[in-house]
Parts: sequence; structure tokens; C-alpha cells
Amino acid sequence: MEDPDLELDVKLMSRHNRIRRRIENIYNKRAEEFDSKREYDDYLEEREDIVFNLCEGVEVESTEAKVRAYEAANASSIAANIAKKALEARGPTQLPSTL
Repeated sequence: MEDPDLELDVKLMSRHNRIRRRIENIYNKRAEEFDSKREYDDYLEEREDIVFNLCEGVEVESTEAKVRAYEAANASSIAANIAKKALEARGPTQLPSTL
């Protein structure tokens, strides 16, 4: 017998995970891009507020507008950090050994 509450929880978690991944791919600055730990923490808090709003249906239109504006203003930085992440995921490049 299927548990409808469990099925609903799984769908909700899946939706939340999709939202989080999307926002983290846009708000993807790294700690070293900030002048202080406090600035980076504020950035992370803003990102979490956005995720919360979208997951919980709070001020969705204004939050989405904020995300679009941020994405447009930071497109090159976003692309550069996505590329860095992809390179890091591949791991260190192995050069062929020569004798």
C-alpha cells in the first residue's frame, strides 16, 4: 500500500531540490570573490532567502524578478564560475608519462 503523505513529501523535496539547484547555479559566487567573510555570509543568506521564498511561495514574482536582474547583471561571473566548477569536477588533468 502506498503512503500518499510520503509521495507528497517526495514530490515536495524534489521541487525544493530543483529550486535550490537553479538558484545555486545563478548565485554561484565563491568565498574568495568577497572582501570579507561577513560579505560572503550575507551573500549566502540572501541566496537562502531566495530559495525559501520560491519553495514556500512567498513573494514569488518579486523574488523571480530579483533573480532575473541578478542573472543579467552577473552573467559573465556566473558563466566563469560554472566553468570553474566543471573543471574542478573533472579533477586534476593527468599528463601522459614519457620515458
